[in-house]
Formats: sequence, structure tokens, C-alpha cells
Amino acid sequence: MDALDDAEPKLSGQSVLDTRWAFAQVIGEPAMRRARASVKASARDVYESATALTWVPYSAIRLVHDAYAREAGRDPFELLAEVVPLSAERSLTTVWRPLLRATSDDALLARLASMYARSRSRGTMSGHMTGLVSAIVEVTDWASLPERDVQPIALSIATYLRLSGREGATVHPQRTASGVQFRLGWRG
Repeated sequence: MDALDDAEPKLSGQSVLDTRWAFAQVIGEPAMRRARASVKASARDVYESATALTWVPYSAIRLVHDAYAREAGRDPFELLAEVVPLSAERSLTTVWRPLLRATSDDALLARLASMYARSRSRGTMSGHMTGLVSAIVEVTDWASLPERDVQPIALSIATYLRLSGREGATVHPQRTASGVQFRLGWRG
């Protein structure tokens, strides 16, 4: 694993920091330290050296997150289902939260696409409204997007919808030839 390998998908360092904070809330720092100690040094080092300005390879993140799940005695998908919404909430500063509630649906979809572009090195997100309280958001240009990464994207979208006042948000992913389509809905 080469941290500078442009071919490998990466997550922004800020996203890694927010997720690391969320893991600490759920499983605690001592468990995280024990788990990271069990991960090969190259992955651990790139993960631990993340800053708001760096990019971290998905492979290193997965190794560390799997170690967190093992240490906590939890299924990785179930643990991420608890951690990702906390991380997504943290990523939205208090300045953005009130603005999201006043944001139009079309502007919110554009904001989701912008946040995706700033947090991931691969794929392109776009979205459009399909009804008064429904939309389609797609990640294209990444046909091999791992299932393990679809869940956090869906959870993040659902969290942003909830924080923006779109209550009862549902997000249903479906594979496409070039990536994943997320069908969104919420109560009007």
C-alpha cells in the first residue's frame, strides 16, 4: 500500500478524523489503541498521521476499522451504522446546520455532491429531484465501488437529510453499470 498511489481510492483526512472521533465515542480510545496496535505498521501509520489536508487510502481505513470491530466484538457493518451518523453530524459545523434547514431541495442535493467531492478521491456524485419529497443521487465513474463503502455513503446522506429537516429520510442504494444510485425519500 502506497499512500501516494493515485490509483487507490482515498478518503479525505478530515473525514478520517471525524470518523475516528466517532469511533472514540462508541468504543472508547483504549479499545482503539489496542486495535490499531494489531494493524500492520504501514496502514496504521498512514491512518494515524491523517490531517485535515491529507488523503488516506481506503485499504488502510478498512484495516483499522476492521480491527476496531474485532476489538469491540462487533460486526463491522453494524459498528459503522452507529459510527457514520455521528461522524456525519460532526462534519457539519454549527454554522451549516441552521442553513441546511433553510436550503432548497435542489441546493441540498448540490451540497451533497460537493461534500462527496471534497471527501472522496474517486467517483462523481450528482442528484436530482424526482418528486416533491423524493430524489435520486448517483455516484458514477466508480463501477467497482465496494459494498463496504456504499453503506457509509447511504448513512451519511440519510444523516444530512435528517439534519436539514427532511424527517423520515430513507436511502436505498442500487448498483448501476457505473457506480451506485441512491433513491431518497422523506416526509413532506
